[in-house]
Amino acid sequence: MALRIRFQYVTGTKLGYSVERLADGLYLDMTDTTFKAVPTQALGILAESASPYQGLFRATLSSTPVLQFSNGNYAITIHNTGAGNQVVAVIAAQMISGDDNSVVSSSGSSTPVDVTALAKGVWDYTTSSVSLVGSVGQLLKDNIDAKVSSRSTYTGVSAGDVTTLAKGVWDYTTSNISLVGSVGQLVKDNLDAKVSSRSTYTGGAVTVDVASVAKGVWDYTTSNISLAGSVGQLVKDNIDAKVSTRSTFAGGAVLSVTQPVTVGTNQDKTGYLLDSRGLDAVVVEPGVNIRQAISPILAATAGVISGASTGLITIKAGNNSATRILATTDNSGNRTSVILTLPA
Repeated sequence: MALRIRFQYVTGTKLGYSVERLADGLYLDMTDTTFKAVPTQALGILAESASPYQGLFRATLSSTPVLQFSNGNYAITIHNTGAGNQVVAVIAAQMISGDDNSVVSSSGSSTPVDVTALAKGVWDYTTSSVSLVGSVGQLLKDNIDAKVSSRSTYTGVSAGDVTTLAKGVWDYTTSNISLVGSVGQLVKDNLDAKVSSRSTYTGGAVTVDVASVAKGVWDYTTSNISLAGSVGQLVKDNIDAKVSTRSTFAGGAVLSVTQPVTVGTNQDKTGYLLDSRGLDAVVVEPGVNIRQAISPILAATAGVISGASTGLITIKAGNNSATRILATTDNSGNRTSVILTLPA
């Protein structure tokens, strides 16, 4: 017992299907094959067939118990799952004894399809109601736009027809050519002057006016250079100032530079002096660098001391009158507090 679904549609579309039991309006839940008002999973997958049956979508629901698929009519709704589950078609199905048997049972519980009414509905369907892009109805609507009065009587192309066609091609004016990338545009753009003769070049040497070529190259203005990545653009962007002399550097010492530079691996360490600012980067204590730390050391060893017997000792800087150390001591000479005044 099974419900077999076959549907033709645009190849490559992602389709799904849902099943409604028309007797009570319940929908099939794909998770447990039971009909519910609100199924957990309402859509099954319609898989497209492989070559040579592209465009044919199939699904076979083999678990169709009679208890759920009671005798009667069902609506198979086809959904475009790639476009927000949009409904693209509805297919009628009839289940008898849990199978999609099209034969009407003798009990009369199922109603046969009115084929004549169905055909009339198809052929009487108005073109104004056709709107699905890619459908057969849309194809007919778009392309059968005039009455087909008779069959073609075409029996072949005559010589006169060929002449007229050729004349139309070669007499076509270049002013009417506008499609970028077309052969006509290629001819229009590149045959812009009379070709007076064929080239007689046979592969030998070509005489070139070297002086004229050189003048054309070196006289070419930088304002005309615009191709990013070209040699001309490189010259234009980087030779932005006069190069007054060539470098005479032959591997010896570099005497000086006009701007700060980043030095890589330096093999010669002679001739370098340590800048005092280099000491500022070495921290001795939090907030005290090595240059500041040396200042109170110099003061303690070489600075003027006052108040040695008073319990409040003042020590001046090693080479000026600035107070560097102010220490409070007890009777034993122990320091109980120290205030440092360090150079900035």
